[in-house]
Amino acid sequence: AAPASPDAADGPPRASATVPALVEPSGSSPGAAPTTTPPRAPGRAGGVPPLILVVDDEASVCEALQRVFLSGGYRVATADSGVVALQVMMREPPDLVLLDLRMPIMGGLEVLGTMRSEERLRRVPVLVLTADTQKESIRAAAALRVAGYLAKPADPRELLARAAKVVGARSSQKA
Repeated sequence: AAPASPDAADGPPRASATVPALVEPSGSSPGAAPTTTPPRAPGRAGGVPPLILVVDDEASVCEALQRVFLSGGYRVATADSGVVALQVMMREPPDLVLLDLRMPIMGGLEVLGTMRSEERLRRVPVLVLTADTQKESIRAAAALRVAGYLAKPADPRELLARAAKVVGARSSQKA
């Protein structure tokens, strides 16, 4: 399927079981420009921007995060469930997953467990972005080797800085 346009009339595309939602960064980002220059996406082989998969069952969260990461020069895919996220990841493993923990049917910890058991997804870095700040959840996510744990709502500059750090470290490990 062809990448969707980020300025589609009905909003940013969302992943489904049959169509991956992938939006390419453009020269201008939608929404208000930040007051400081956000960190830019580290380069990927062949000049292709890194891919971030945003996984959250709340459409408004996915849309807001999509705008943030597009402004940072990333390609962005979204998934509204853990099941859809795993399907998207198996088609194209992302450079980073931004994962909510509390979702119906398949929660974030279950997604993480599945990722760590799949050879193709085992080393994909994950930043948890969730309203769940219980110590048990933080420990469980840490045991599944997350790259970071952020509480909602997160500052867009912090998200871009953390993404740049994680993706940059991953790129240098691949080189």
